[in-house]
Amino acid sequence: QQLMATCVQILFVYRKFCATNPAPGQLILPESLKLLPLNTLALLKNKALTLDAAVVRSDERAFLRQRLLTLSAGETSTFVYPRMFALHNMPASAGYNNSNGEVSLPPTMSLSAERLETEGAYLVENGDAMVLWLGKALPKSFLQQVFDVHALAEGDAKNLLLVPRDNDLSRRIVAIVDHIRSRSASFPTLQVVQQKDLAEAQMLPLLVEDRQGSVSSYVDFLCTVHSQIQSKML
Repeated sequence: QQLMATCVQILFVYRKFCATNPAPGQLILPESLKLLPLNTLALLKNKALTLDAAVVRSDERAFLRQRLLTLSAGETSTFVYPRMFALHNMPASAGYNNSNGEVSLPPTMSLSAERLETEGAYLVENGDAMVLWLGKALPKSFLQQVFDVHALAEGDAKNLLLVPRDNDLSRRIVAIVDHIRSRSASFPTLQVVQQKDLAEAQMLPLLVEDRQGSVSSYVDFLCTVHSQIQSKML
């Protein structure tokens, strides 16, 4: 609860002493603090901090807390708020080297299951693990080019291997995964899961904007923060 209280206090102080003529019913998030509630919520759901035994074992939590101390600022940011990329509709530049000689990545997306389309393929990574989610209606052409299969039966996704194949889409996706791994403090393993498979549960904890157990969704969290700020204003 200390994280929540600190977030509320920071935004309360800004509203009371810095905001200019704020509307009474409006949550004020200045540019420099607009990600504070989101990152606070992500911390509350992170395996290194959560006390939910259904999410993480105590020994794994202790390891992750120690590992956090070794990460750079950028690595910590990704570990707390993972990155999600759509791979089925990437910009033309994604997967190729840019002018700096680095592989261009697709745009990142909000971490919510609402963003997942059944015809899509999405990569989620936090520097420690990578999950490639495949929608049930993903075109056969994608499966053929990337995994050299025509269709997936239930449970087949775990046997898929991401290796370079003789086509452009495959090479671009492999380049993206290799680039992410080269920038990670560890070597993240890649798990392929299909929509509605049991293994899909491995990805859901990374979608920090959705409700998880007793921890609210991002929208509900913002409402709670706003309500507590309003209470302090009375």
